[in-house]
This record gives sequence, C-alpha cells and structure tokens, in this order.
Amino acid sequence: MILRFEINTELPKLKVAGILSPPFEEDLNEASGKHIQAINSSGANLVMVALG
Repeated sequence: MILRFEINTELPKLKVAGILSPPFEEDLNEASGKHIQAINSSGANLVMVALG
C-alpha cells in the first residue's frame, strides 16, 4: 500500500482502480482468469505491471 500512497501524493488526480500482489508460488494458470476479469471490470484505462 506504500505504492498507492506515493502515487496519490505525486498524482493526486489519478484514480487507482486496484493493486494486486499475489503470492509468488500462486498457480498462474489458475489465477490468470480471475485476475484478467478483475482488471477488465475495474474500468482502468492503464494497467501497470512490475515483477521482481
């Protein structure tokens, strides 16, 4: 949630639709569908992905 605070501080008019930090060992094949559905229904115009 630190990232959300930093983004809101620097860009106060930006609406953060959601943040997801799944466990590293999560089965991506199983989880992909629900993550894609969540992104699609969020109304987001921009999706940022970071790994590592």
